[in-house]
Amino acid sequence: MRSIGTATLLTGGLLAVFASASTVAAEESVHVVKPGQTLAGIAQERLGDASRWKEIARLNDLKPPYKIAVGQKLRLPQGGAAFVVVAPEPSGAAVSASSRPSAGSGSAVPMVMFIMAVVLLAASMFAGTIGFIWFEVVAFRECIWWGLATFLLYPVQIVFLILYWKKAWRSFALQVLAAVVGFASFGGLILASSLFGVGRVAQ
Repeated sequence: MRSIGTATLLTGGLLAVFASASTVAAEESVHVVKPGQTLAGIAQERLGDASRWKEIARLNDLKPPYKIAVGQKLRLPQGGAAFVVVAPEPSGAAVSASSRPSAGSGSAVPMVMFIMAVVLLAASMFAGTIGFIWFEVVAFRECIWWGLATFLLYPVQIVFLILYWKKAWRSFALQVLAAVVGFASFGGLILASSLFGVGRVAQ
């Protein structure tokens, strides 16, 4: 009888352990957003890979700019860490600032990209304006009608460029270069704006 009772106790204990483990796993599939957290930070903490933030965003139907709020419950994709050990906060002693993740670290790279794109876009607009004025000065020096025609009709600039290549190619090349840089910087601006949401900190 004693052996049967012992076996029963062991079986019950194992069932309790399995039930507890399944409960923990179920709880770990949902993450409650805390102050200062970002999607990339949550992916690094819970899944062990910051680049898996897109999976979290897709699973929770988050759209750009991927805003998250404190207390929001996020479902986590499968394949994360089986167990997460959280060290308790030291009692009494203040935690140094270097030991905590920076609240704005996730948005630093997109912000730099955004600023660079804005600067390049402004520079390309300025260079394009200079190139256009330079081209018009060359055209007006040849003839007032050339100047008016190239100012009002862009295709006439091509005709003027062909006829007066040696005089006009530099100013026209500056316009083309400014246009290329402008389009590229505009694309970078859109990309940086979409990526900026990845590093948004929960408020």
